[in-house]
Amino acid sequence: MRHHSPLSDRYFSLTELARYAGLSRRTLQNYLVHPSHPLPFFKIGGKILVRQSDFDAWAAQFKVVRPAVDFGGLVDEIVSGLK
Repeated sequence: MRHHSPLSDRYFSLTELARYAGLSRRTLQNYLVHPSHPLPFFKIGGKILVRQSDFDAWAAQFKVVRPAVDFGGLVDEIVSGLK
């Protein structure tokens, strides 16, 4: 079981999260209610808070992994198309 220290898994306001994530506050607000990928949040006394670990896990689903490009095969394909 992982234990987080208070500083390693803090709660961000949307303004703080915007700075952390490099996204606008408005974009984050839209993600709170996104139909297929809602950003998890807490609403306490009218204030919206997002836990850093929740944001990091949520953002990981958008990671783009591109396959390595086979340049030799690509060149061969282009050259064979020129013949």
